[in-house]
Amino acid sequence: MCRGRCGTVARRSGPTANTRGAGCRTRPRPTGIARLDRRRPPTVRDHLMSRGSLLLAGANDPALGPQAMRATWMQWYPNAELEVLPDTGHYAPEESPEAVAAAVERYLGR
Repeated sequence: MCRGRCGTVARRSGPTANTRGAGCRTRPRPTGIARLDRRRPPTVRDHLMSRGSLLLAGANDPALGPQAMRATWMQWYPNAELEVLPDTGHYAPEESPEAVAAAVERYLGR
């Protein structure tokens, strides 16, 4: 049983069960995102959120074209820059390697 500061009594279901039960308000079990340690090391997403990133989209890409990139990636990463490559489809590095290289060089040169 849990007799925390809240004064509730939560019962165990077995000898190895956690003493903090569902009725205890003193130390609730973290669930979902609250389970993550807030002192975690920075992730790639954190880096992309804090700094800019370059998004390349082919003008003729049926899946991830400029409209889709603006509706998704640009919303998720507000500091990102979108560059649309003309006469390019879904496989931009294979279809227009020079345009991709030039866009990356321009971006990194800033």
